[in-house]
Amino acid sequence: AVATSDSKTESQVTELRVSDVDMEVLNNIGTKTMYCQGVHRRIAEFRRGGSAFSSILLQIDNHAEILQTYGEATWKLIMGVVAEAVRDRLREMDVVTLYDDLTFGLVLPDASLRDAVCIGERMRKTVENTSVNVNGQSLQFTVSLGIVEVAEGDDMATLVARVREQLEQVQGDGGNRTGFSSQTLVAS
Repeated sequence: AVATSDSKTESQVTELRVSDVDMEVLNNIGTKTMYCQGVHRRIAEFRRGGSAFSSILLQIDNHAEILQTYGEATWKLIMGVVAEAVRDRLREMDVVTLYDDLTFGLVLPDASLRDAVCIGERMRKTVENTSVNVNGQSLQFTVSLGIVEVAEGDDMATLVARVREQLEQVQGDGGNRTGFSSQTLVAS
């Protein structure tokens, strides 16, 4: 399933300059190791009868083009903007990490798929309606998200594979979307 919104007006776009973005936010985001630890811990809790959780992988669309056209400084600015948009929409107990150089990884404890999709869509729409000022030029960008809820039989590898599959599917469909799956696995 995919959620997307294409409607926006020029007045809804928030333009940011370098001075408006707290670049420290990138330094305070966890690492892939923290993402993996969070997923591992939540899966263990889930197997012991604990509550479900959801995971999100979020990636900026057209990242290679942005890097090539605007350079590293602009890329870091955009990453900072996205990091703020993500962090501002999460609860204190949620885990946000830089999964790799291009991807944010999130672990949302006690969040159903429906909750995670709502959170993800708020993040996506916030980024879609934000621009950065680059040498007097307004640059807009979008993100794509893959979202899954833990399922019976999941381990680290299967959960990450499912969430990656959702992300890759929406990116292949043009990006600026939220892909999610309510697939239930059967333990083998």
